[in-house]
Amino acid sequence: MEIPDDDEVMQHCLAVDCSKPFYAGTFVTRLRAFAIKYGHVSREEVNNQRHAHDVLNPNIVRVPQVFRYFSAAGKDYLVMEYVEGEPKTVILDDETIDTVARIVNHLHGFTSQQAGPAGGGRCSGTLWPEDEDITMLSSQDIEYTVNSRTSSTSRRFNLGESPLVFTHGDVAPRNILFSRSGIWFLDWEFAGYFPRAAEFAALSQDYGANVEDIRFRQRVLDTLKSTAPLSDNETCQAQLLLEYAFNNIRFAWPRVQSHKSQLGTTRKKRCPIEAERYVDIELELARRIETELAPQNDTH
Repeated sequence: MEIPDDDEVMQHCLAVDCSKPFYAGTFVTRLRAFAIKYGHVSREEVNNQRHAHDVLNPNIVRVPQVFRYFSAAGKDYLVMEYVEGEPKTVILDDETIDTVARIVNHLHGFTSQQAGPAGGGRCSGTLWPEDEDITMLSSQDIEYTVNSRTSSTSRRFNLGESPLVFTHGDVAPRNILFSRSGIWFLDWEFAGYFPRAAEFAALSQDYGANVEDIRFRQRVLDTLKSTAPLSDNETCQAQLLLEYAFNNIRFAWPRVQSHKSQLGTTRKKRCPIEAERYVDIELELARRIETELAPQNDTH
């Protein structure tokens, strides 16, 4: 199996209809036995996917192998294994939900002393701001980052004995592929080593998804809570991570001074602005699901 070179990849992508991006300016096409993801593909995503392919048990979850990654003319190109499979837009059956939760728990069995994406780099995902380069190398960096943007004085984000585990960060039906060879997890851009509470917090968020996606995430979250429940401190971590993510969107945070992490990374400290009481997003999510799924009364 000859891997296509850079020129062949770019020529193929030029001939593809780019009117329908796969996601946010990113396109996916097939070239023989390879899938090509191109447009904006970060090096962090590629490193995360390589790491996942190398360490995860293929009998539990499969990850497409990465063959080539390069950038040219303002675009990134990821050449990886093509998987013959089918996605499911709705995943609500008990067996599949249990399997997905088992896969997530399998990821969480891998730990690291270094925080953030596998191999380092910018943290991406719904918990982290899109317009800033947030780079964290240690548990202390995560604690400082979260505490710098939460206004609570009674509760502080403290990892304590919580390990940094491998998290996916975007467990959703669109990122799961079903084939004869097993279940495949796709799209590793948001992955990395974070506290387990970060995965729970991400699953708790309600961000631009349909009702079926919300129900899927809630059911996976409930299964995770029953099979591997969070400790009291981890529950507090998840709540503060949600507050941190909420504040990234809602409030402005002026830069006031620099902070030097223990591993030498300099970041800007931000002064939290006093604001209204934080709304517990997980409770709001449950309320919305109940409202949307409630039977409609016939007014005839």
